[in-house]
Amino acid sequence: IRDRLATAISYLALTGYDASALRYAGVSVRRSTVVMTAFIAYAISNSVGLGVMTGGAVRMRLYTAAGVEPTQIFKVIGFNAGAFGLGVLVFGAGGMLWGAPYIVDLIPLPAGALRAMAAVVLLAIAGFLGLCVTRSRIRLGKWGSFSLPPAGLVLGQLAISVVDLGACAATLWFLMPPGAISFPGFMVYFALAISLGVVSHVPGGLGVFEAVILLACGDRVPTETVLGALILYRGVYYLLPLVLATVLLTAYEMRRAKAAPVGQAAARLAPVSYTH
Repeated sequence: IRDRLATAISYLALTGYDASALRYAGVSVRRSTVVMTAFIAYAISNSVGLGVMTGGAVRMRLYTAAGVEPTQIFKVIGFNAGAFGLGVLVFGAGGMLWGAPYIVDLIPLPAGALRAMAAVVLLAIAGFLGLCVTRSRIRLGKWGSFSLPPAGLVLGQLAISVVDLGACAATLWFLMPPGAISFPGFMVYFALAISLGVVSHVPGGLGVFEAVILLACGDRVPTETVLGALILYRGVYYLLPLVLATVLLTAYEMRRAKAAPVGQAAARLAPVSYTH
């Protein structure tokens, strides 16, 4: 049950991405709509991949029905993509900075070099935060300019990312044999695996993620045990939310389909006024 609780916490944290994005776009939407939309969008995009397209299509459908303008939804989609990428960078760099000695067997570089690379990434993110404090817009040459989110919103989003990815890692860790590997050490491996999975652009990092976890835990846990845990993880964190999201989206579309004829009939029966 702990793995499912960690999964629920992770997906609940994911709804924070949409809440932050809507604030950035200056849009007010009912909380229930935000939670449902974010859950369905992430459950589908996590499994299918191409998150900007698949999750974006869900957001366009549900937020448009809630009265949000398409231009504002594009802002939400762009913010979500950037926030997730930033969160993965911070999570991965933070894990590498803290636990570089754990992964020297996986990456042929000394721990000092890995920590230096992680520090550069974190300093660059700190510089971005500094820009958010001092400026409201940034110009990108011929590509024009875009508005920067408030620093407080970025910091809040980073906190959401840590909770999301930490709970995601806990889901898999709970499926491992007790005492096989410490959670702090596992977090470092998970950060590397999730980062490489995102960079690979494979749906859910399938194959890439598993390869890193197998290499990381192979000398501590029997391979067949790790494979079993990974299969269960895919079922708990990806398949179950996908099934639930499909049911929710189908129910939503059925309700709209039933409501549409009623609205059309009311429009036909409404009195028509003529102006001369």
